[in-house]
Amino acid sequence: MPGAARVGAALIILGAGSAAFHPPVLREWIYPLCWWGYLLVADGALLSRGIASPLRGSRREVLITLLLSVAFWGIFELYNLRLGNWTYRYVPESLGLRGLGYVVSFATVLPALIMADRLVGRLLPVARWAARLQALRWLSGLLQLPGRYPRAVMTVGGGCLLAPLVWPQTFYPLVWMGFAFLLDPWNYRAGRPSLTAELAAGRPGHLITLVVGGTACGLLWEVSNYWAYTKWTYAIPLMPEWSKLFEMPLPGYLGYGPFTAAVYAMYHFTRPLVGAGGAWAPESEGTWA
Repeated sequence: MPGAARVGAALIILGAGSAAFHPPVLREWIYPLCWWGYLLVADGALLSRGIASPLRGSRREVLITLLLSVAFWGIFELYNLRLGNWTYRYVPESLGLRGLGYVVSFATVLPALIMADRLVGRLLPVARWAARLQALRWLSGLLQLPGRYPRAVMTVGGGCLLAPLVWPQTFYPLVWMGFAFLLDPWNYRAGRPSLTAELAAGRPGHLITLVVGGTACGLLWEVSNYWAYTKWTYAIPLMPEWSKLFEMPLPGYLGYGPFTAAVYAMYHFTRPLVGAGGAWAPESEGTWA
């Protein structure tokens, strides 16, 4: 096991122990302890398979990836000021420690999604499965629509992002897919990596990989949050208490796939800031064709 993975395993054990006993020094840091542990273990898994890790680029690339992660999730936090779909409980009283906790936790989102995408793409024969699925064959024409009508799809994306601000109780789920519809066709037209280009070419494998990897991350996020002391809880319209798996209502897990596609589009929209060697660079994406 690589050294970083051993450190990650130790962090997970420390986080799990803190979740069990809630020591005052560590109880407010259970979630970031576990998640940075998960990232280091995943980093070791990628390294052992010769797959590039977003934590092993140049210092500039790693720093920008972490900053983009904080910025991307910060956008959804701003939306939540209007939606009120989740709140944080038992946060540190110190504003400085609270802010540090937010930054350290939010910085894990983008690396986690990149790692999950690569691990799923390498370990599971997603492309072959996609080619064999009859359902995807007859849906191929529908899947290619974004490439044929990018402006229309971008308009839909804009609507998905505006409607929740006007009618938050009704259209709050659209937030999680809006940036995918708005920015992915833009990336396609700009010649950047995009799901639109892959779907237009009849290659749905990467979309499936993102959905599977993102949903796996979502489940792990919810497991980690459920046992943490400092945590978030949900107040989602029309979702009864009995529908929850951990803190999240079961239908909410359907949002992690669209959210991952949205983050992928947001990343490549901002990719000029990262440069040609970005963490989600196209040269690493051959397993999805």
